[in-house]
Amino acid sequence: MKKNLPQPLKLALLVLMVCCAVLALTYLEALYLSLSNKKTAFTDFYYKGIFNVYTVDMCWSMDCYPTFRPLLYANRFTFEKLNETYAVDNFSAFCDREVVWESSYPEHHPTRLAANAGSFIALSRTYAKDKHNVFFWCDQTPEVDASSFSIISQYLSHDKNQFFFKQTPTQVPYSEDTEIFSLRGGDDGYVLYSGDQLTCFNHKDIPESMYDNRLAKSEITTQKIAGSSFEYLGEGYSKDANNLYFGCTVLETADTSQVKYLGSHYLVLEDHVYYGGKLLKQANGKKFTLISEEEFKKRGISRHLADGKLDPIAPYVYQIVGYDGQFYFAFGQTIEPL
Repeated sequence: MKKNLPQPLKLALLVLMVCCAVLALTYLEALYLSLSNKKTAFTDFYYKGIFNVYTVDMCWSMDCYPTFRPLLYANRFTFEKLNETYAVDNFSAFCDREVVWESSYPEHHPTRLAANAGSFIALSRTYAKDKHNVFFWCDQTPEVDASSFSIISQYLSHDKNQFFFKQTPTQVPYSEDTEIFSLRGGDDGYVLYSGDQLTCFNHKDIPESMYDNRLAKSEITTQKIAGSSFEYLGEGYSKDANNLYFGCTVLETADTSQVKYLGSHYLVLEDHVYYGGKLLKQANGKKFTLISEEEFKKRGISRHLADGKLDPIAPYVYQIVGYDGQFYFAFGQTIEPL
């Protein structure tokens, strides 16, 4: 005699069958999307399908198949992409820890954050926050007051108490009077000037062949200065009455009244020439000058550096070239005239 299953068990089996069917349809949809988009160069990491939200391993070539993977814990009906890094649904917040390596496709590592989805907002491609927490590129930032948190750039931020470099608390007190300078331009590093001290935030231990320095460790250094005579020159260079600085490093202890900041990362002090904070040993500072692109084209430059190595940059693409009467310099390297 056939026995009827208990009603709760029937309901549980029905739910299990529905879940298995949805899961099967999800993976079939992922396979279909991959096979049907061979000639599509996807540049978006999140893709909302019929049954689920998918993460896409981008395919830049027209001869390969993009890979669609179900983001199984996302709610397809409330899912919203906030920017290229962060997304949210009614239950969770998500982060794409994208890493771009040289000669390779980007690697994506989707992460569900321990965040309050209802108050979660993206502040930039690197920073996001909810009502209690701040995140830098998927990592939670410690010692931060989320209510007063504000970003300055992609890597620099502050709350009412202190500055942050990436997700690192710097212990440098926040003040609206603090002057902030870029170390080399862009987000390569920062110099903070307040009173008689410089504080420098920099990237170190950058993984080899990686285009993005979000993975690099944070380096924080300080330097005491003569604040009454301090002057910021540009691109990381500064001086006081007794010293020439690049970031928080003393380049020279000398009379700095004769310093000439030329721009394009070049600086001259007497017979010394610096590029990006590094001394150009072959350059003669007393004769060093920058020549225009037009003048450079007239003179012509060979494709070989002074050490005999082939210059990877073709002729006539240098916008600014240094010249000391004997050698030409581009990007801090010595190059030979034709």
